[in-house]
Amino acid sequence: MPQLGSEFWAAIAGAIVGGAIAAILQLMAARAAAKEKSKEQRERQLSLARTLLFKVVKIQSDFVKLKEHVNECATEASDDGLQFGWASLLPLANLPRPVFFRPEEMGVLVSFRDDTLFNDLLSLDDVHAAALELMTLYRDKRASLSDSLPAKMRGTIGTVELTEQEYRKVAPRIAELDQLARQIAEFFQTRFDEPFALAKRLAAAINNKFSTNLELKSHSGAADSSEPGGSPKV
Repeated sequence: MPQLGSEFWAAIAGAIVGGAIAAILQLMAARAAAKEKSKEQRERQLSLARTLLFKVVKIQSDFVKLKEHVNECATEASDDGLQFGWASLLPLANLPRPVFFRPEEMGVLVSFRDDTLFNDLLSLDDVHAAALELMTLYRDKRASLSDSLPAKMRGTIGTVELTEQEYRKVAPRIAELDQLARQIAEFFQTRFDEPFALAKRLAAAINNKFSTNLELKSHSGAADSSEPGGSPKV
């Protein structure tokens, strides 16, 4: 049996060493790719979570503006000795746009493993939409009633004089509008604080999940704090 020369063993050793080096390089490349993918996934999840937070803050901001309008109308009615209702609650021509939570945003919330926060946030965009629908319904019905009533105008103030028969015809519509006005006032009285409380809980959950430093201080939903490194304010 012929003996194998040193060149052969050197070639075998070189192949083994070369293969080992190639395997190590492949492993390092795979780890680097996995790390980069994990980083990209984290950045995407953080972006979705922040977008969700911005939407919750937007809902709170809308609630602040709408409640302020209702309160101003109620104060003016009281000052004029009027009851709060369709005659005092002025409709808004330009209402905020609805806010919708995307499945991807709620999917990130699932990863927080906070079922209570998820369930509390799940229908907040529907609550916001319902408030806008109520305001829109009131605006449309009030405009329809106002267009059907004769009014004597003194500047921007109108006075309506109706006979008993005329009043009986519109009384059901007036009662409906008064009820809608009270529902609107009650809605913002009972649910006004809900979005801000959820925004604070969501910000805390994001900080815990991604080691960020988001903080909400203003009850109006304004931005008071930022992340380190010059990140946009929340």
